[in-house]
Amino acid sequence: MSEVRYEAHPASFRMRPFATVITALVMVAGVVLTGFGERLAPLIGAPLSGQSAQYLGVALFAIGGLVLFSWYVPARFDRLTITDDRLSRVRGLFDKHYTEVSLDSVRTLQVNQSLTQRLLDIGDLTIFTTGDQPELAMRGLPNPERIRSLVQGRGA
Repeated sequence: MSEVRYEAHPASFRMRPFATVITALVMVAGVVLTGFGERLAPLIGAPLSGQSAQYLGVALFAIGGLVLFSWYVPARFDRLTITDDRLSRVRGLFDKHYTEVSLDSVRTLQVNQSLTQRLLDIGDLTIFTTGDQPELAMRGLPNPERIRSLVQGRGA
């Protein structure tokens, strides 16, 4: 059995850093409105009653939570594993999709990183074996330089 050299899921929140911060702020605003809606509504002159402000706060918190959940769950069911001789991707919650590539058959490896991705140490990976279509493509993987060195060094 080959030893696992790298195993990771896409970094769901690091792929969307600004949207994650905005969503977290919306959730905090929801908590504040829920807790202090009756006191804040008259102070800011909102056309909402205190109870309506509390309902709005609950709705904001719930929507923010659903957005974060919708980013997190798909990323948790997508996994890249690199062993001494193979690279495999398993994705899916109910339907499983397996892709395995021998490291010896990798012809081209592309690691793309924007400035933000470089700061957050994530990158987009594309692997080509033969032909023009990529055999495997994943977004937001942590430690892309380690992936590149493992694939280029054939797992050494």
